[in-house]
Amino acid sequence: MSASRIAAARSPFPGWGRKRRSTQKKAWDPDFAKRKAMQVLLRKALPDLSVNIGGSTSLDITHAGIDKAYAMRRLAEHSGIATADMLFLGDAIYPGGNDDAVRAAGMDTIAVRDVAETATAVRAMIACLPVR
Repeated sequence: MSASRIAAARSPFPGWGRKRRSTQKKAWDPDFAKRKAMQVLLRKALPDLSVNIGGSTSLDITHAGIDKAYAMRRLAEHSGIATADMLFLGDAIYPGGNDDAVRAAGMDTIAVRDVAETATAVRAMIACLPVR
């Protein structure tokens, strides 16, 4: 499947809108209750699709099996780097989260809160690399 077809297969539904400030987005559904309720309804209404929580306001609706684990496997195929040699960072690595498929597929993951924490984790990993 081409990158454009993969992108077309993923439809994030932003429950609170895309152009809000991050503080507004986080305040909209801080305990995930709104999105969990929407997820239950959408999974019943769309049984042939996958519905997972992502970001601070969105639900990802995809074809079954087209998820981030699929993307990691495709990255491995195209890069020649085995998934066992990759590390995935995500903010939704929990049951029902849009990053959890990577963990469920047995790949190494690190849960992060946001972009800033991701940057901190990456800087820490780089600092641990041997000097060449």
